[in-house]
Amino acid sequence: MEFDFNTAINLIFQKLSIWGREFVKMLPNIAMAVLIFIIGFFIAKLIRRIALKLIGKVSHNVTLNRLFATVIYAFVIGIVLFT
Repeated sequence: MEFDFNTAINLIFQKLSIWGREFVKMLPNIAMAVLIFIIGFFIAKLIRRIALKLIGKVSHNVTLNRLFATVIYAFVIGIVLFT
């Protein structure tokens, strides 16, 4: 059995062409995911600031307040990543 270099090259180019077409088909989904992530990131930061202010009214322990605000922030980021 002899190795045909041209057949191998054609097979590689066909596979790359298919991957390229599929990537172009997925571009709107990728763009939407990036947009959701960016908006979600800013919303999470806003929620963290609001949570820090609200928790600060109840507790005067700065370290504990930041911990709770960070946990809330991480939770929101987790929701954004899941989305």
